[in-house]
Amino acid sequence: TLAFGWLTAQALGADCNIIGRGGLGVINTSSGGYCMMDIYDLNGKRGTSGVTKYNFERIPDAIVVELGINDKVQGGGVDAATYTSGINQFVSAMRAKYGKDVPIVWLYGYNTNSDYGSTMVSAINALKNAGDSNLYYCQISPCNVPGASDIYHPDVAKAEAMAAEVVAHLNTILNIK
Repeated sequence: TLAFGWLTAQALGADCNIIGRGGLGVINTSSGGYCMMDIYDLNGKRGTSGVTKYNFERIPDAIVVELGINDKVQGGGVDAATYTSGINQFVSAMRAKYGKDVPIVWLYGYNTNSDYGSTMVSAINALKNAGDSNLYYCQISPCNVPGASDIYHPDVAKAEAMAAEVVAHLNTILNIK
């Protein structure tokens, strides 16, 4: 409950469903042998007997995606074309489940250890130019905490600051007063 996704939802008075796993990539499978595309529709742990598919019945007001850094740094990363393909696949999967009207906001900038942000911005712009007008990207401040034992993940203060940035961006997109 101290991660910026949860803090963002709390600040907006919203509920949230967080899908993910540490080290997960959109398309890169080098951390654990699978990627987001492999677990997106699961309603439980991948590889566990009896895991059902998520039903996607409830349509969200917005989807915030914080993925990409591990596509570029885990196990040497994937090239820009493969990463772009993964973004396209994931956006397509979300659109198939939720339709074209749900805003999708892709975050970048929170980790300065990679240039993946420019590739993501190009991919999102290409999809927008192809007609997906409810795609957005939001640059947030780096979460790196110099001098900490883990300089690549935010501490609580950074998570709170990141949440405030995402809240401001969502307020603008969703026209929240």
